[in-house]
Amino acid sequence: MDGSKGKCSDGQEADDECVEDRVAMEHPKAWWSCLLSQRGAFVLALLGAAGFVSCYLRHICMEGHMKHPPYGAGEYWLDVAWTLAWVLAAIGFARTGSRIGVTFAVVLPCLVIYRLVLGSAGGLLPFI
Repeated sequence: MDGSKGKCSDGQEADDECVEDRVAMEHPKAWWSCLLSQRGAFVLALLGAAGFVSCYLRHICMEGHMKHPPYGAGEYWLDVAWTLAWVLAAIGFARTGSRIGVTFAVVLPCLVIYRLVLGSAGGLLPFI
Protein backbone atom coordinates (compact mmCIF):
# COMPACT_ATOMS: atom_id res chain seq x y z
CA MET A 1 0.00 0.00 0.00
CA ASP A 2 1.49 3.32 -0.90
CA GLY A 3 0.34 6.12 1.35
CA SER A 4 -0.31 8.63 -1.43
CA LYS A 5 -2.90 6.65 -3.39
CA GLY A 6 -4.48 4.52 -0.64
CA LYS A 7 -4.05 1.36 -2.68
CA CYS A 8 -2.40 -1.96 -2.03
CA SER A 9 0.64 -3.08 -3.96
CA ASP A 10 -1.60 -5.11 -6.28
CA GLY A 11 -3.58 -1.98 -7.24
CA GLN A 12 -6.74 -2.77 -5.26
CA GLU A 13 -8.31 -0.29 -2.90
CA ALA A 14 -6.86 -0.50 0.59
CA ASP A 15 -9.07 -2.45 2.95
CA ASP A 16 -8.54 -3.92 6.39
CA GLU A 17 -7.19 -7.21 5.02
CA CYS A 18 -4.63 -5.44 2.86
CA VAL A 19 -3.57 -3.23 5.75
CA GLU A 20 -3.25 -6.26 8.06
CA ASP A 21 -1.08 -8.04 5.48
CA ARG A 22 1.18 -5.00 5.20
CA VAL A 23 1.44 -4.58 8.98
CA ALA A 24 2.34 -8.27 9.30
CA MET A 25 5.16 -7.85 6.79
CA GLU A 26 6.52 -4.75 8.54
CA HIS A 27 6.16 -5.98 12.13
CA PRO A 28 7.13 -9.61 12.82
CA LYS A 29 5.02 -9.80 15.99
CA ALA A 30 1.86 -8.86 14.07
CA TRP A 31 1.80 -12.09 12.04
CA TRP A 32 -0.39 -13.63 14.75
CA SER A 33 -3.15 -11.14 14.02
CA CYS A 34 -3.12 -12.13 10.35
CA LEU A 35 -2.95 -15.83 11.24
CA LEU A 36 -6.09 -15.42 13.29
CA SER A 37 -7.90 -13.61 10.49
CA GLN A 38 -10.66 -15.59 8.82
CA ARG A 39 -8.31 -16.97 6.19
CA GLY A 40 -5.84 -18.15 8.81
CA ALA A 41 -8.64 -19.57 10.93
CA PHE A 42 -9.90 -21.54 7.93
CA VAL A 43 -6.46 -23.07 7.37
CA LEU A 44 -6.18 -23.96 11.06
CA ALA A 45 -9.66 -25.50 10.97
CA LEU A 46 -8.66 -27.68 8.00
CA LEU A 47 -5.44 -28.80 9.69
CA GLY A 48 -7.36 -29.54 12.88
CA ALA A 49 -9.95 -31.52 10.92
CA ALA A 50 -7.22 -33.73 9.48
CA GLY A 51 -5.95 -34.40 13.01
CA PHE A 52 -9.48 -34.98 14.29
CA VAL A 53 -10.13 -37.65 11.64
CA SER A 54 -6.71 -39.20 12.23
CA CYS A 55 -7.48 -39.33 15.95
CA TYR A 56 -10.75 -41.10 15.17
CA LEU A 57 -9.06 -43.66 12.94
CA ARG A 58 -6.14 -44.34 15.28
CA HIS A 59 -7.45 -44.45 18.81
CA ILE A 60 -11.24 -44.41 19.13
CA CYS A 61 -13.09 -47.59 19.94
CA MET A 62 -16.44 -48.55 21.43
CA GLU A 63 -15.08 -47.78 24.88
CA GLY A 64 -14.15 -44.23 23.93
CA HIS A 65 -11.11 -42.07 23.32
CA MET A 66 -7.72 -43.64 24.12
CA LYS A 67 -9.12 -46.36 26.36
CA HIS A 68 -6.45 -48.99 25.57
CA PRO A 69 -3.03 -47.63 26.52
CA PRO A 70 -0.12 -47.60 26.14
CA TYR A 71 0.03 -45.06 23.33
CA GLY A 72 3.17 -43.51 21.97
CA ALA A 73 3.98 -39.86 22.54
CA GLY A 74 2.99 -39.14 18.94
CA GLU A 75 -0.63 -40.04 19.66
CA TYR A 76 -0.78 -37.52 22.49
CA TRP A 77 0.97 -34.86 20.41
CA LEU A 78 -1.53 -35.47 17.61
CA ASP A 79 -4.37 -34.68 20.01
CA VAL A 80 -2.56 -31.60 21.32
CA ALA A 81 -1.92 -30.35 17.77
CA TRP A 82 -5.47 -30.65 16.41
CA THR A 83 -6.97 -29.35 19.66
CA LEU A 84 -4.69 -26.31 19.61
CA ALA A 85 -5.41 -25.74 15.91
CA TRP A 86 -9.16 -25.79 16.54
CA VAL A 87 -8.95 -23.54 19.61
CA LEU A 88 -6.93 -20.97 17.65
CA ALA A 89 -9.29 -21.32 14.68
CA ALA A 90 -12.29 -20.74 16.96
CA ILE A 91 -10.66 -17.57 18.31
CA GLY A 92 -9.94 -16.41 14.77
CA PHE A 93 -13.47 -17.14 13.58
CA ALA A 94 -14.97 -15.39 16.62
CA ARG A 95 -12.94 -12.27 15.84
CA THR A 96 -14.52 -11.99 12.38
CA GLY A 97 -17.98 -11.32 13.78
CA SER A 98 -19.63 -12.97 10.76
CA ARG A 99 -22.40 -15.50 11.26
CA ILE A 100 -20.39 -18.36 9.79
CA GLY A 101 -17.40 -17.32 11.87
CA VAL A 102 -19.40 -17.34 15.09
CA THR A 103 -20.92 -20.69 14.10
CA PHE A 104 -17.47 -22.22 13.67
CA ALA A 105 -16.31 -20.53 16.88
CA VAL A 106 -19.06 -22.43 18.74
CA VAL A 107 -18.96 -25.76 16.88
CA LEU A 108 -15.18 -26.37 17.00
CA PRO A 109 -14.87 -26.21 20.81
CA CYS A 110 -17.98 -28.40 21.11
CA LEU A 111 -16.27 -31.04 18.96
CA VAL A 112 -13.13 -30.81 21.10
CA ILE A 113 -15.21 -31.34 24.25
CA TYR A 114 -17.09 -34.21 22.60
CA ARG A 115 -13.84 -35.95 21.72
CA LEU A 116 -11.66 -35.28 24.76
CA VAL A 117 -14.09 -34.84 27.65
CA LEU A 118 -16.93 -37.12 26.55
CA GLY A 119 -14.62 -39.69 24.94
CA SER A 120 -16.50 -39.55 21.60
CA ALA A 121 -19.42 -41.31 23.27
CA GLY A 122 -17.66 -44.62 22.69
CA GLY A 123 -17.38 -44.09 18.94
CA LEU A 124 -21.17 -43.88 18.68
CA LEU A 125 -21.17 -41.51 15.70
CA PRO A 126 -18.78 -42.33 12.84
CA PHE A 127 -16.11 -39.70 12.13
CA ILE A 128 -17.23 -37.50 15.05
